[in-house]
Amino acid sequence: MAHGSPDSDDDILSLVAGGAPRGRLLFAVITVVSGILLLLIRQQTEVGSQSGGWWNEPLNGPAFALSLIFVSSAIAAVVTPKTVRPGNHRGEAISLLLATAFLAAIWLIHIIGYGLAVLLFVAVCGVVAGFRGKRLVYTAFGMTLLMLLVFRIGLGLWFPTAMIFKAAPLLEPLGQYL
Repeated sequence: MAHGSPDSDDDILSLVAGGAPRGRLLFAVITVVSGILLLLIRQQTEVGSQSGGWWNEPLNGPAFALSLIFVSSAIAAVVTPKTVRPGNHRGEAISLLLATAFLAAIWLIHIIGYGLAVLLFVAVCGVVAGFRGKRLVYTAFGMTLLMLLVFRIGLGLWFPTAMIFKAAPLLEPLGQYL
């Protein structure tokens, strides 16, 4: 193998201490940390004071998320390729953009409401997926409606009225549903 080729063990992008690829090491660390947090979850949470279903218990949200992280990072640690091709970071950029959009949507829920935050998030996802024009609009509104129905009717989960709707009394009745 030629020195510096993508398949070379000397490739700086594919090496971290002792020849382990960066991705595999990162996923292994994430697996270990999420496993430790899962083991500690009972000491870090307590039984909820409100009734209303399993999704309202303080333990279940973090346990679900940490379980997904644990399983997916363990799988990724095993299946991540041993070499990384330089300059191919489109997937990482898309992942970072979607993760940032998701966090922004969660942050915006109390400001603009669940429905509008989901609409913005789904619109960003649609643009990243390549949807444009009517297809983007139909997809964004359709997925938002589906998410509203799943959360509101299916799970019975309602978020408090957002700040934007509380600021405009005429919009407050609409804000209860968005």
